[in-house]
Amino acid sequence: MIVVLTSASDVYSRLWCVYEMYMATQLGVKVVLSPYGRSYNFYLGMMEVQSGNMKADICISNLHKPINSIRARCGHPSQPENEDEKMIRRVINTSRTKFAGLDEAVELIRFQYLVGYKTHHIQENCREKGFAQLKEAIETVLPRLPNKEKYVSFESIFDKHCSLNPGYKEYKGKDWKGDTVTNKYILMNDSGSETVDIFQEWLNALRDTLNAELSQKKESLKEGEGNEIVLNENNNNGDSLVV
Repeated sequence: MIVVLTSASDVYSRLWCVYEMYMATQLGVKVVLSPYGRSYNFYLGMMEVQSGNMKADICISNLHKPINSIRARCGHPSQPENEDEKMIRRVINTSRTKFAGLDEAVELIRFQYLVGYKTHHIQENCREKGFAQLKEAIETVLPRLPNKEKYVSFESIFDKHCSLNPGYKEYKGKDWKGDTVTNKYILMNDSGSETVDIFQEWLNALRDTLNAELSQKKESLKEGEGNEIVLNENNNNGDSLVV
């Protein structure tokens, strides 16, 4: 399932959208965020991302706003709840985790986008700036996740490598133009013959933990232990079924 984000409208403010994203995760369907518009216009937004301005990507720039699905709407926000909205709200409110379950599921989708970010798109001389902004985005979303204590911090991986590799220091090299490039997220030995990309190792560790969480969730759904919310017109009250 592909969810296209634009700066024209906040997809997370639409109840049908967040409900469908949640249901996709419950049914084991992979949900992928895709930025649209300026953020991925090659001559504008993509060039900004290449230059380390990660907030040119709409999937990152809107992360400061936590998911708050209980305030999401169907129809025009200035109008009373329509029948779709009433139906979805009844279904969610009969689930075990209610709207908090939707919020956590969608935050996990946002987190998955971040830890899978293709950092090689960022130009070498801009990676320190790009890594800093991506780290800030990850640390913004992380406290909202279920089992957040399982995810390792960047600092712990950095400290581990400093202990294992005494004498390693902040990366300093030359880019393709011959200009000096520094990056505090990468360590190198005195001769410059060996480097350790701490930032990529951190992303890999976060991704491994997330995948383990998602796999466990998938197994629990197979065993009927999840919090699946399904719309079904044939059940007792005409619109909801909680599994």
